[in-house]
Amino acid sequence: MTEHDTYFSSRHCNPQWRHLLSALFDGLLNSVPEQEARSFLRQVGANMALSLPLGAHDTLDALEGAINKRWSELDWGQAKLRSHDDYLAIHHYHCPVPHQQGRMVEAAQKSLAMVLEGVYGSWLLAQGGEPDVTVRLADTQDGLVLHYGKEAAHD
Repeated sequence: MTEHDTYFSSRHCNPQWRHLLSALFDGLLNSVPEQEARSFLRQVGANMALSLPLGAHDTLDALEGAINKRWSELDWGQAKLRSHDDYLAIHHYHCPVPHQQGRMVEAAQKSLAMVLEGVYGSWLLAQGGEPDVTVRLADTQDGLVLHYGKEAAHD
């Protein structure tokens, strides 16, 4: 079990919500095509972003600070932003994903990643991003890694 897993299982996803969220996400992903689920959950994330505005920021460090302030207020973890030549990598750690037997519930992890795609996509659009560029989950090995860039938009 990694340091992040220990944090998740001991602290995140309050026990009163674990079973409901697990059942909800599992039911959603198993009852509609993945693209429909992604569209719905991305919209949920976009709506969250509207209720959690960041304000304008001139640097990546300032934007990261504003994002982490919002996540801290919600106890939704933290983010690290890394600029690459053709995309922005968003490393999100410690989001409230239900765990069972020390492991993240796969449907919940996948669903919350889709929600985060919507949140980060809306936040970056508000920072002057391009409307046709989206955020996409790229990796789940160490937290969630999302990419924002032209290539991510065409996956």
